[in-house]
Amino acid sequence: MSRYNANDIAAWFINTANKTAVDNNVYEGITNLKLQKIVFLAQAAYLAIKNKPLFDDKIQAWQYGPVIPSLYNSYKEYSRNPIDNPTDSKKIDGKTASFLSDVWGIFGKYSAAQLVDYTHSHLPWKQAFDNGSGTIITNKSIKDFYKNVFSDAEN
Repeated sequence: MSRYNANDIAAWFINTANKTAVDNNVYEGITNLKLQKIVFLAQAAYLAIKNKPLFDDKIQAWQYGPVIPSLYNSYKEYSRNPIDNPTDSKKIDGKTASFLSDVWGIFGKYSAAQLVDYTHSHLPWKQAFDNGSGTIITNKSIKDFYKNVFSDAEN
């Protein structure tokens, strides 16, 4: 069983996004759609590199890419607006925070639409979505695909 749940990981990304300035010190935060893709990619990277899940929440293939329903329900009230405050969560340990920081460094600069396109181009979402919206994207399919995308910098 994982130490964190998807909301714990999401809270870290929300706090980071709300402290990250983009052009001319504009703070745009993060929407639920972008959050879904970033948390999914964090799970994908963790499975690929650490060979275990970052969190145990189920991930489903929805129209706009991978979605963690438990996380979606926590933030759906924001619709397309930036999330101003995360739900209560556990404090993330230093090693995990460093890992999440690397994921943010790679993907945080992209828009929600770009991340939707990115995840739509990958087999785990495609294969699950071909079986119908709401189909579970298995950790095995995520790990098998993303092990060729992410490599462990520590090796």
